[in-house]
Amino acid sequence: MDQRKCVGFGFQPGTDAFATRMMRTAQQREAQEVADRRAWEARQAAERQAAAARAAQQASDPAGSSSSGSGTPGFSMPTPDLSSMISVA
Repeated sequence: MDQRKCVGFGFQPGTDAFATRMMRTAQQREAQEVADRRAWEARQAAERQAAAARAAQQASDPAGSSSSGSGTPGFSMPTPDLSSMISVA
């Protein structure tokens, strides 16, 4: 696939320019893979942190009772899962 891409750009196989372009293409792909992995790890860490915060909230108010004493359950908004909004190339 990389070779076809380089040929498509006009580089001729067996030339120094072709080899240089192949190397740059491989480096760009590797850099993108590293960036994608770091983004995935950051999303996972954020999800773990949000889950821990929700667990702590539930532990401090397990019945969901309101502090007003009216017996009305407390209101808690869940953290939305935004992972589907981030595209990974």
